[in-house]
This record gives sequence, structure tokens and C-alpha cells, in this order.
Amino acid sequence: MTLQVSSRQRMLTTFGLQEPDRVPVIDQDFNVEIFEAVLGYRPEYIMLEDTFKCSVGLGLDASYLFYADYPAIELEGNTGGQ
Repeated sequence: MTLQVSSRQRMLTTFGLQEPDRVPVIDQDFNVEIFEAVLGYRPEYIMLEDTFKCSVGLGLDASYLFYADYPAIELEGNTGGQ
């Protein structure tokens, strides 16, 4: 019988320089097609909430979220009303 290890415990074990049950899985960026396949919609902008939901939907151990004075990342082809 194997114990179920949570993503949190897996990441903490790794950060503690110990060997986890498996290598933690994280992705830095998703393309629009992945958002559409996982979330069921194509976001106009990539928002932190959408990125987090996509990470959870894919079963990743962590989500790379960044924020640098911008509420969203403009997707290709979006002119932003200009």
C-alpha cells in the first residue's frame, strides 16, 4: 500500500532537499489551446485565476504565477481596443 502524498508535501520535501515520492510537476506558461481544452473557454487575457485553474485541471503540483503591475497578459491578436 502506497501513501498518497499531497502536492504541497511533495514541494516542501523538494525544497527541503529531500527525495519526494516523484519529481514535482510545474509549468510556467500555457498556450491558448491548453486553456481552451482544460477550462472549456478561450480567455481574452491570461489572468492569474485562469492560470491557477488550468494548473489544477492538469493535476500539476504547483503553478507559476507572476504579477508585475499588470493584471493580465495580452494574447496574440488582441489589440486591446487600439
